[in-house]
Amino acid sequence: MPAVDRAARILALIESRAKPMSITELAEHLGASKGAVREILETLRFHGLLERNAESKRYRLGPQLARLGTASSNGESLQVLARPHLAALSDELRENVLLLTIQPENLLIQDAFEPRDPKAMILVSATRGHAIPMNAGACGKIVQLWGNDACRQLASQASPAGKVVTGAELKRTRSRGYAIDDQEFLEGVRGVAAPILGPAERLAALILVSGLAASLTLDRLEAVGARTRAAADAISRLLGDTRLSHTP
Repeated sequence: MPAVDRAARILALIESRAKPMSITELAEHLGASKGAVREILETLRFHGLLERNAESKRYRLGPQLARLGTASSNGESLQVLARPHLAALSDELRENVLLLTIQPENLLIQDAFEPRDPKAMILVSATRGHAIPMNAGACGKIVQLWGNDACRQLASQASPAGKVVTGAELKRTRSRGYAIDDQEFLEGVRGVAAPILGPAERLAALILVSGLAASLTLDRLEAVGARTRAAADAISRLLGDTRLSHTP
């Protein structure tokens, strides 16, 4: 299967060069036409194995490779690694906690946790396997800051409610390492999101804490944000992220 062989050689070549490469450079090294190489590159990009800089038109390794590498080296999936941290976070905060993974056009609820306290307030419904928009509330802010080029473009679009995230809000999010949604995506619902990062500081997934505004009150957001970021940092370290800070 020459296409598969070329795809593997492209990934290995970009990895060995440790820098983004253009279609022309790759075609020369492979001895193939630029059209054939472009088709393979775009297929790899669609699946998150590569990402493309919109200005330079060069390709670099994508976030899906980090997730695959982590699963191979650890023998465990992201979901398995994250589960104890997210379950504990849900019990501590007494709110819904979601693990979201990045898809080509949206975010997927990979796992969902509810607090075991029977006295916890009625929760926001969340279903495993359900997709939410890339630009949804707090998650959209995280993707704008830590996502790849294609995801950032989707996340920067106006929200379903017509809201566009300002540069000042993104600056605050970057500084504190978590994002806040004050009823921006759903009326009556607040959320806090933080990035889970893998090797090469690539966005592997997100944690989202969501709750009714009556429960997740404004005065709780800072503390909830700090705890959410701490959980995301702990999972990131398991994925191979060695940074002390998650400021991009």
